[in-house]
Amino acid sequence: MARLTFSLCFIGFFLCFIMYINTMQGKTWCVAQSQATEPKLQQVLDYLCGQVDCKEIQHGGSCFNPNTVRNHASYAIDLNFQINGVCDISYATPAVTDPSFGTCGKTWCVAQSQATEPKLQQVLDYLCGQVDCKEIQPGGSCFNPNTVRNHASYAIDLNFQINGVCDISYATPAVTDPSFGTCVYP
Repeated sequence: MARLTFSLCFIGFFLCFIMYINTMQGKTWCVAQSQATEPKLQQVLDYLCGQVDCKEIQHGGSCFNPNTVRNHASYAIDLNFQINGVCDISYATPAVTDPSFGTCGKTWCVAQSQATEPKLQQVLDYLCGQVDCKEIQPGGSCFNPNTVRNHASYAIDLNFQINGVCDISYATPAVTDPSFGTCVYP
């Protein structure tokens, strides 16, 4: 009995340690509990979609399929968690493995529409000293349109994908892929 108790304690500690490490690296998600009922998840989905942008789980969105209440609720629950930091354990559970598939659940980080051009130029100058900005240099796949805002958005997102930082003083999370033409955001 003592060995079983020790083993269970060790497993619990190990799982908590993994979750802590992933949380410290910004790699935590929040999804629907497996035991949550479909009516409860529908109620949660209806409420959360009044609070966050659920267009990706609407018909034609990148996360519409599989078209189930559980998958749609998990999307809305996690989006709310990523934006507001809320993971309500009455219907949701933290996850340390990425529940997304394809482009569903992917998050980008781009320049805020209200960020000023001087601020974005400052951010662009700093970030291009930290990450590889070759794609926004002349001849790069994301050089055009040649604007500070577009170049800053690419550099902000590249930094976000590498370092997990989306500084809300000049940037905002995006759930719609900002890629266009030959410019593919990471």
